[in-house]
Amino acid sequence: MQPRDRYQLRQFVFFSLLGLLGCHAPALAEVPAEWQGKWSSHSGRCEPVSGEVEVLTITAADLGFYEVGCELSKATRSGKSLRFDARCYKGGSPVTPGKVVLRRHAAKEIDLTLEGFSWIAAKPQRFQRC
Repeated sequence: MQPRDRYQLRQFVFFSLLGLLGCHAPALAEVPAEWQGKWSSHSGRCEPVSGEVEVLTITAADLGFYEVGCELSKATRSGKSLRFDARCYKGGSPVTPGKVVLRRHAAKEIDLTLEGFSWIAAKPQRFQRC
């Protein structure tokens, strides 16, 4: 199973469980179209390669790369940055609340920072548009 397929399956399971448990997910964000799509950690390579290339996929309401998935909600825009309240997981870790920050450097280059999660350092990761 490809990493993308695992990500989609985890999303389906996560939201199905929320529904079964009677939990209500927060209002979903609307990520602007210019931020949506596939982004790569390695210029010119848009397929994941374990340990070498990570591919970030951003949709209107969530994002995912490698084993990380985040549902985005309330957004705040500040200059070239978008900051979202988010609920994220990595691999088999529980879903936890935190912040997702996207910062544009150029038309085809962004930084992603995940804040408030014990399983990742809050330092920017750079991605280029696929």
